[in-house]
Amino acid sequence: MGTRAPWRKGITMTNHNIDDEAGALEAAPRRAAVRRLAERGLTTIEYAIGLVAAATVALTLLRIFNDNRFFEILWEWVVGIFDMLAA
Repeated sequence: MGTRAPWRKGITMTNHNIDDEAGALEAAPRRAAVRRLAERGLTTIEYAIGLVAAATVALTLLRIFNDNRFFEILWEWVVGIFDMLAA
């Protein structure tokens, strides 16, 4: 058992607790290194997903703007707005 300090009532200090705290302090840099390595891979995945999303949006817009029907609908909409304002 550990010894009880007279000024700390109810708190027992043991060597086992001190060793656990020292081990946790030694493991902290190792855990931080592993976390940084994992986050680096996560960042790469985020860039890949962003690239796929950007390419999808670009292809969708290209498909829309290459369709003449889109411009016909847009032209009719703009002319309709001007007709409503002029009336």
